[in-house]
Amino acid sequence: MLLCSWTLFAMGIQDSLWAQDGTPASDEKIRTMLKVSKADRMLDQMLDGLSLQMKQSFDPIIATLPEKDRPVAQKVMDEFWIRFIESARANGETLISDIGKIYKKHLTEEEVQASIEFYQTPSGQSLLDKMPTVMMESFAVGRSWGEKMGATVMKGLVDELKKEIPEFGKAPNQAN
Repeated sequence: MLLCSWTLFAMGIQDSLWAQDGTPASDEKIRTMLKVSKADRMLDQMLDGLSLQMKQSFDPIIATLPEKDRPVAQKVMDEFWIRFIESARANGETLISDIGKIYKKHLTEEEVQASIEFYQTPSGQSLLDKMPTVMMESFAVGRSWGEKMGATVMKGLVDELKKEIPEFGKAPNQAN
């Protein structure tokens, strides 16, 4: 009985390892998965969100410019984003193809088929519809978190430098 249990256990491990190293996904299956997962629509939504976030990032910088230079700087930034998004949308198939290669490298045929089946369900479609918003909000939270962490680490380093170099951070006429 013990031998039978160990044999089944070993076979289970072997089957588990085989599943992880299963048949590589075919190009056709990857394309199908990308289509049902609405990769092209997510690219458009990602570009729209990125454009808005970058505009919000650059507005404070433009506000620091002399008043007479702001309209020109704003025009250049607006034109940059128009051209960038047009170019990204025109070349989006290249990005999607490159992403497909990454999926193919890491996913088996079985995993891709399971993903296709999931994305075709109401729950899968709901997830796909909500994912761009979730990702943009997550990106904003991550950016804010990173800014706070960076400020905390920088303050600690500045405090350490001030202990080591008392003149650090003082105006030149206050250093002595």
